[in-house]
Amino acid sequence: MDEAGISDAPQETVRIVAGIIVDADSQLTVAETAMKELLRTVPKQFQAKFVFSAKDVWNNPQYRGVWSQTDRLRLLKNIMSLPHRLGLPIAYGRINRGQEPHEGLSGLGMTGNQQEHFHAFTGCIAQADKWIRQFARVGEIGTVVAEEPAGMKKWLKFSTRMFKTAMHFEKVAWTEQDKAQGYCSQETDMLITRTRGTVHFVDKADEPVIWIADACAYGMRRFHEKQSFGDEMMAAVHGRPVSHGEYPSSTSFGFF
Repeated sequence: MDEAGISDAPQETVRIVAGIIVDADSQLTVAETAMKELLRTVPKQFQAKFVFSAKDVWNNPQYRGVWSQTDRLRLLKNIMSLPHRLGLPIAYGRINRGQEPHEGLSGLGMTGNQQEHFHAFTGCIAQADKWIRQFARVGEIGTVVAEEPAGMKKWLKFSTRMFKTAMHFEKVAWTEQDKAQGYCSQETDMLITRTRGTVHFVDKADEPVIWIADACAYGMRRFHEKQSFGDEMMAAVHGRPVSHGEYPSSTSFGFF
């Protein structure tokens, strides 16, 4: 799992946490190898200390004039498309900045930004857990591996203990599909029963699959914020063009 848009920067208006669901026995090594292979296109002068961050690849001024925007965009889209190409489901939690906080978080001492991050993080885990319940083998369980979060570990480490009893959202923003068919087909339950209680926080430099989650979260954020190249990035993540009407205008959780 990794996130995008969780800083206090005013231009970041959408919080995204993306989780790549990987079968450790059959898919993990393949995903790591594919990621490392793509990074061989990073210019040689940057490779020695290079640790992937989609935001850094796209915005770091040291790359301009040396590493073309066209090549950087191609790299990002290739990484964002790895889950689709390798058959790795993506779970996500998305919170718009300034949303009403989740019930029960206000007394924990978190800022509004931190509450939104926590809400997106737990929602992503709940969606990954739902995928495991629906599609994994009976008895199979999930383990959360996430980048060490600055200032958030003391709260996020409890995230897998949320939703032990199902919670249902009553307020749901309809998508274009919902409006066209006349009813809401979104699933609104949040439940975590097939995920281990310990979140494994790691250094980002040590876990290539987190780099894939980082890229997908970044592409999804740019799409939802309607930033340049966001549509291209989201198409890479999904494996097809995506319209904004496919997502509700506010909070959303899911997997694909």
